[in-house]
Amino acid sequence: MDHRNEFEGFFPKYANAFELIGQLELALRWNIPTVLKSSQESSTWYERLRLKERRLLDLNRALGNSSEFPEQYLPFSFWRHLLSAQHYGDLWLPHLYKVFGNIENPKDFNTFTEIDKAMDSAYRLRNNLAHFNIQKLRTIDFATQRVEWLLEMMID
Repeated sequence: MDHRNEFEGFFPKYANAFELIGQLELALRWNIPTVLKSSQESSTWYERLRLKERRLLDLNRALGNSSEFPEQYLPFSFWRHLLSAQHYGDLWLPHLYKVFGNIENPKDFNTFTEIDKAMDSAYRLRNNLAHFNIQKLRTIDFATQRVEWLLEMMID
C-alpha cells in the first residue's frame, strides 16, 4: 500500500478537520476559564476544580509553564474531562453550561449529553488526526460536523 498516495487524497479533509480542532481548543482555552472566573469566588479559575490525579498532573505541569496563564499549556484532554459526565453536577449545572450560550435549554440533561457526545467525537478526531490514524478517520465527516456544531453553540 502506498501510504503517501493515501494521505495525499485525504489531505483536504484532514487539513480542514485539524483547523477546526485547533479553533475548538482555542475556544475552550478562552471560554472555560472566563466562565469559571466570573462564576467563582476564588482568585483563580482552577482553584476549586475537583480533578482526578491525571488532570491534576496536567494542571500542575501547566502551572509550571505559566502560573499566570496555565490554560495555554493544558492539553485538549483536560478540557474534554471538564465537559464529561462526571462533572455534570459540579461544573456543568452551576457554570460550564454558559460556555455554550447559543444552545437551547443548556441546563437540560439531554442537551448536556449532546455536548458530551460531541466532545467525545472531537477528542477522538483530535487524537486520530494527531497520530495520523487515517484508517480510523472513516467517520471524519461526521466528527467534523460535530466540531462545527460545538463551535456554533459556543459563546463568541
